[in-house]
Amino acid sequence: MKIVCKLRIIFLSLLFVVNTETRQLNLFNWSDYLPESVIEEFSDETGIDVQVSSYESNEAMYTKLKILNSGGYDLAFPSTYFVSRMIKEQMLQKLDLKKLPNSKFINQRLQSLAHDPKNEYSIPYLFGFTILAYNSKVHNEPNSWQYFWS
Repeated sequence: MKIVCKLRIIFLSLLFVVNTETRQLNLFNWSDYLPESVIEEFSDETGIDVQVSSYESNEAMYTKLKILNSGGYDLAFPSTYFVSRMIKEQMLQKLDLKKLPNSKFINQRLQSLAHDPKNEYSIPYLFGFTILAYNSKVHNEPNSWQYFWS
């Protein structure tokens, strides 16, 4: 429930990027990253129609946005290493953080990172770690990365 509430808050903050003439928000996001129930709640509360397109990789997202000359979507969700590339190629607009008041609640550790040092073009959406583990009762201690792939 907490995740859905946080997503709802983020989603409501995005109201400011909506095309006010058509009352439509066009999202370009990873598959299965945003529950349909959040989209429905947002639409019910705001009267804004949400159109979601999805992609399976940063490369697919990038290619489609390149073909569309970065148009067609109000909001896209690239990974950090693609944000810096897209900034260099002028594919992203600067954010108006005055219109995103909840951005002040973003953990400081997730801000001013190498991909967007001044927090001008992106805000964190998801955060996670990849952890590799082994059962020491079943396996010997790994002595190289190759151990995990054998």
